[in-house]
Amino acid sequence: MDGSHKDSILDLAVDSKSRRLASAGYDAKVLVLDRQSIVAKTQELKEHSDAVYGLAFSPDGTLLASVSADRAMKVFDVEKGKLLYTLGHANDWLYAVAWSPDGKYLVSGGVDKSIRVYEALTPNPSPKGRGEWMGGAKLRQSVFAHEGAVLKLVFTSDSRTLYSVGEDRVVKAWD
Repeated sequence: MDGSHKDSILDLAVDSKSRRLASAGYDAKVLVLDRQSIVAKTQELKEHSDAVYGLAFSPDGTLLASVSADRAMKVFDVEKGKLLYTLGHANDWLYAVAWSPDGKYLVSGGVDKSIRVYEALTPNPSPKGRGEWMGGAKLRQSVFAHEGAVLKLVFTSDSRTLYSVGEDRVVKAWD
């Protein structure tokens, strides 16, 4: 990514079509490289106020979710490089984020030892006809998951099971 981060890179994500590569950094930036453009084009998303630890593309590759030490999950439209919404229910740093393969759920976890499950809402046409995002996500469940920080979240390919791992060295399955 040509060294555009000013500090450690903490996570990488590739969209499902391998068109985009995103990186998250300790410098509070998210960089998105469009690998399909003739001239390598990088978008810089600077909406977080602290280190960005995790990234996940939506299954169709149009949205990118990021989680940070600023205790927020942010969702971006990667075509436009625009912040769509912020989810701020966490009580401490967030380390992990995952999108279910069916696109229905977005989950996060971190230092507060909890997993939050959001229903990812689909975009609705703008009432003014401008094609603006009117979707978002609704918190559906929050569960105390581990005895230490939640470090990683992974869905099975059928979206039925979520696996989590924490600093407590335990892998858990959630249906």
